[in-house]
Amino acid sequence: MSEEATKQKAVTSETFIYLSLWFILNIVITVYSKVIFSVHEFPYSFLMTAIHMAVTMTGVATGFATGFFKARAQLSGESLLKLVQFSFVFTLNIWLSNAALNAVSIEMHQVVRSLVPIATMVISLLLYNKAYSWSLLPSVAMICGGVILTVSGAPSVEASGLAITVASLFMASVKGIMTQQMQVGDLGLSAPELLLYMSPMALVELLVAAEVSGEISSLIESGGVSSTLGWHLFGVGLVACALNVVSFRSAGLATPLTMNVLSNIKQVLTCVLGVILFNGGFTLGLSAGIIVTSVGCYLYSEASRTASQPKTEQQKGHGSQKVASKVSREKGTLLQPQVQTTLPTVGLRSHTTTPRAVGTPGVRAQGV
Repeated sequence: MSEEATKQKAVTSETFIYLSLWFILNIVITVYSKVIFSVHEFPYSFLMTAIHMAVTMTGVATGFATGFFKARAQLSGESLLKLVQFSFVFTLNIWLSNAALNAVSIEMHQVVRSLVPIATMVISLLLYNKAYSWSLLPSVAMICGGVILTVSGAPSVEASGLAITVASLFMASVKGIMTQQMQVGDLGLSAPELLLYMSPMALVELLVAAEVSGEISSLIESGGVSSTLGWHLFGVGLVACALNVVSFRSAGLATPLTMNVLSNIKQVLTCVLGVILFNGGFTLGLSAGIIVTSVGCYLYSEASRTASQPKTEQQKGHGSQKVASKVSREKGTLLQPQVQTTLPTVGLRSHTTTPRAVGTPGVRAQGV
């Protein structure tokens, strides 16, 4: 097996492991947070997320202090500005999601948020000049439709609530795209580095949001937090720390669209677990949604594999060209590749530059 194939296999294995962990931790924190919100009566979403960020910041900082994580990037002023912008997007995404939950019914919120994959395809094209293959659209639409089928009840909405929910939809998409770009773009930050710089900023912003929304004063008036609830909040913070590291790393390995698709699958699986854990029943809509989503996942997997094949073939061709160049050098001749240039001006024909020999140092070039 070639070195390139070995590296590709390692990346594929790492991606599978991180996406699997992301999937499991997402379900764990969803159930755990629901227990804290409802059973332990802690309805403070901003403060809950601030606790997540505080534990994440402490955990990541400890990892760097002990040498578990390695710092690689040196940040400039421009890089710090990008991190501040990302922290605002991160916090704004949380605020809009909470505002949408308060403005519309849960059913409507689920329906709109299920469309995040389609929003990602649109935003990637319009704002980031990245076009996904159109062959992915039918499978993505099926997955979104499957999630909508699992929604029980009739969605109710007003115009203002719909506007907020749509805004949260696009903000969730932008946040996912930016998370990947922070790791694979110019900054090149690892997931722990990104969290180390971003979590303190997000923590301050979340505490300000909690104060403005009245969550802090309401918590003080209610008598504070019991020791049992405090341990549960610390426990869910640890899960959030692990999830944040895994989630950010997954975003660096997979495309934002794939992360959105997995999020929709998680929503369907959460419904299934809810039925199993709380002795519910599989309705016709839920059953149909599971089937449609499963078929959509299979089609998405096949379409993604097909869409990536041209790139693979191109890489193979590039590898062959390297081999040919190496052979030519060993013979003492380096042939410049044939370049065909088509001029767009009307009346002019395309012309082709012919290969010519370039002598390598210490070797006399032979004629072509």
